[in-house]
Amino acid sequence: TQVLSSRGCPYQCTFCAGRKVLGSKVRLREPREFISELEWLRGECGIREFQIVDDNFTFHRGHAMEVCALMAERKINMHWSLPNGVRADCLDKQLLNTMKRAGCYYLSFGIEFGSVRMLEICKKKLDLKKSQANIKCANALGFITQGFFMLGHPMETAADIDLTQKFIFSTPFDKIL
Repeated sequence: TQVLSSRGCPYQCTFCAGRKVLGSKVRLREPREFISELEWLRGECGIREFQIVDDNFTFHRGHAMEVCALMAERKINMHWSLPNGVRADCLDKQLLNTMKRAGCYYLSFGIEFGSVRMLEICKKKLDLKKSQANIKCANALGFITQGFFMLGHPMETAADIDLTQKFIFSTPFDKIL
């Protein structure tokens, strides 16, 4: 099943309607209430796996760490994934390890472009070097990794597409979309 631990996105990516739909202010659910919902889903509904479909589960690192720590503490023992795409530059090895211990096995990353120029045009403030390092770390820790990319933007050049391809092929994604 799908669950939300937060809503909203402060980023201003020009291609995304998230800010219009859920707002630009990130609103966090109280971690203990969120974990209680997971316990209810497991106990009352028989759910054994869930997807956190937040715009960006890792935006507030402390919140993500607390949610994961509570999952382990309260022995949620469920597999879970982040299919909507997290910002790869909002991760670090400690957070990835904590997520893994809490049962996360699948991470999607919204990269969009391997071209800094295209990231700037689309107002996606993403550090590609940090993102690539964190994706490699996630892969080494055993996460299934997926990257989201776009091709065909009206301002995109052949050189931009080449940079995106180079990023894709130099990063250990299990899947790309």
